[in-house]
Amino acid sequence: AIRKLKARVRDAEQANEKEKEQLMTAMEKEVESLIAEERGKFEKEKEKLEKAASKAKKASKSTTKHLAALAKKVAVLKPQLDAARADAKTQLRQLATLVVGASHQALIAKAHAVDAEVGELRRKYAREVSERRRLHNLVQELRGNIRVFCRVRPPTAQERERGADDASNMAECVAFPNDGEIRVENGPRKEKTWAFDRVFPYHSTQADVYAEVSDLVTSVLDGYNVCIFAYGQTGSGKTHTMT
Repeated sequence: AIRKLKARVRDAEQANEKEKEQLMTAMEKEVESLIAEERGKFEKEKEKLEKAASKAKKASKSTTKHLAALAKKVAVLKPQLDAARADAKTQLRQLATLVVGASHQALIAKAHAVDAEVGELRRKYAREVSERRRLHNLVQELRGNIRVFCRVRPPTAQERERGADDASNMAECVAFPNDGEIRVENGPRKEKTWAFDRVFPYHSTQADVYAEVSDLVTSVLDGYNVCIFAYGQTGSGKTHTMT
């Protein structure tokens, strides 16, 4: 439609000014209509994405509960396995001191039964450990394979001498309007807000940071590939955060 209107403008180069103004007005209305249409499509797509994200969060919570239940089951099975092993060793040591005349076949059958019980417990334990690993990795995928965190460093010694350790002074240039958001002001009417998966204020501790990535450490121990790195300018606290 815009191309046709442009062609009409070229054809009307010899026409009077009034006709040209009418054509330009028509073009502006057509452009505004197209913009409104595209904006409506964008809002619908945004709403779909928000609903999908909400469903993913609910699924993550349900999987986390299941994972916790499996971890408890594994914790119960492990002592049983250890007890069965100890009992098997005890019974094997007692074989030499059994009453003379005991049936040799009965002793062999009992030993086989104990061995079968230990083997079954081992299979159960291995199966539960494998399921825990799978569900733990699934939870990490639902939370996001790529996550970006922001950590605000505390004031330096020179900044504290100028009064930067005062919370009110810090709030004048750095603020946290919502969970996962940080707003930085650099002069009058010069402020900008960024969003991250997690924002650590300047009073956050190393324990706070580790608590956020501890699940990734578990994934490493389970054999999955994980990469954690710090990025920022010199003096922003990268080495401190990683240690």
